[in-house]
Amino acid sequence: SLLFSVHAALSPGDYFLVGKDLDKETEILEAAYNNQMAILGNLCVLQHLNWRFSGNFDIFQFRHVAFHNKSLQRVEAHLEAMQDQSINLRKLNFCFQLEKGEMIRTEIMRKVELHAFHDMFIKYGFHPVQHWTDSHKRYAVCLFQLSDEPTKFDSETPLAG
Repeated sequence: SLLFSVHAALSPGDYFLVGKDLDKETEILEAAYNNQMAILGNLCVLQHLNWRFSGNFDIFQFRHVAFHNKSLQRVEAHLEAMQDQSINLRKLNFCFQLEKGEMIRTEIMRKVELHAFHDMFIKYGFHPVQHWTDSHKRYAVCLFQLSDEPTKFDSETPLAG
């Protein structure tokens, strides 16, 4: 995971500064992830697959859908097929069918509260030093310091998701 890699790259006492888009009201998140730039960015995924694997995705036959999955604390971005389609990724020798309404998940953006974000770092041996938020507590910048005490990674250590 990312936090495992960061932990391995730092020495005890080193600092790590990170920004986080925190969980917020569904309406705010969905408006942010359904704006024109998000839509274009999501469709670029299909263009890239076409280029990289000699695919035949018709980007005009998909619509961008992003929604806040509150129970899983994340925003999910999808591309929804607007008609039945046969997709061929020639360089992979891989063909498949998409039915109208079927979705391809393209991105997951985790949205957690500040205390849960701190907890993820603590599990990897980081100590929260300071954090700063905007006035609505929608965004945070957090400063962590790698502990001098060794961190034990085993099957009991949950991975940050």
